[in-house]
Amino acid sequence: MHNAEEVHGWDGLGNVHELAKEYTATQEWIDLFKKEEQAMHSTIEEELSFIPSRRPSYLEILDILRENEPGTVIICAIGPLMNLAMAAQIDPITFSRVKKVVSMGGALLEPGNVTPTAEFNVFSDPAAAAIVYALSSPSPEATLPENTPESLLKYVKSPDYKPISLIIVPLDITHRHFLNESTFAEKSKPLIDQQSPLALWMSIWMGTSFDSMRQINAPGVPTLVHMHDPLAVWYAITYESNDNWKIDSQLDIRVETVGRWTSGSLLVDRRGRRKTDKPTHNDRGQWLLSTVGNRVDVCVDSPGHGEAFGKELLDMIFH
Repeated sequence: MHNAEEVHGWDGLGNVHELAKEYTATQEWIDLFKKEEQAMHSTIEEELSFIPSRRPSYLEILDILRENEPGTVIICAIGPLMNLAMAAQIDPITFSRVKKVVSMGGALLEPGNVTPTAEFNVFSDPAAAAIVYALSSPSPEATLPENTPESLLKYVKSPDYKPISLIIVPLDITHRHFLNESTFAEKSKPLIDQQSPLALWMSIWMGTSFDSMRQINAPGVPTLVHMHDPLAVWYAITYESNDNWKIDSQLDIRVETVGRWTSGSLLVDRRGRRKTDKPTHNDRGQWLLSTVGNRVDVCVDSPGHGEAFGKELLDMIFH
């Protein structure tokens, strides 16, 4: 199990549950997730915009894909990909109904943030990432990781196999989208002065994030947070309506799952060699065979990088 507790706190929100207990859910709300308690809180449940569930997320994902028409559901993954890999292993035909998987994760030319080459979401479960990446390939057998379940191997060799559409939002682009501490303070202060619960709550976990970056960065580096996950969500919401997103299409990007120093790294063949329709001598890993390899789209530019997106996001949140 890998986590980012040193950056985001044990609760994922800068330890807000300890620093400001008033923002912790009451037992009444927690009990909504227990079937035996739900009948007691029917009034609250009627007001909810979600359905309380303790089921594993991969089962919920499969249910949503079954309930909707094929090619209508976008999955935006802002963490490690074990839940998507589990869904694909349990019911690969249903999983193939997804319209697009948008995955925040990985690093191509940019250094990693967990190791010199690996980004956290891929590093946390490289085998899961390798499965999801491989399912973008017309011939996934060559790029699926070792110990892939037999049921999934059988599916990718069957006439029912259908590649998924996968786009990644790696550190290469998220590092160009950020929010400065001074900007957050400027935009949140008027609302904090008015005792806005939203602004007060955000100031706690944003403050933890800024403190973490101060400890990580070298002296003199501006204190800012990168818009990793928000950028992936922004793309998933707007890519069909905004032509200013730029994509590198159908790249053969593979996930290293067994390297001692490079586990979780993304690999791209940058040798500039010609692809062929037939196997060639010494083509280790079948990088040059045109019918083999993953087909991953990469987000390389957005409608507004630098601090533009960070400011726009705060304006939307604070209205």
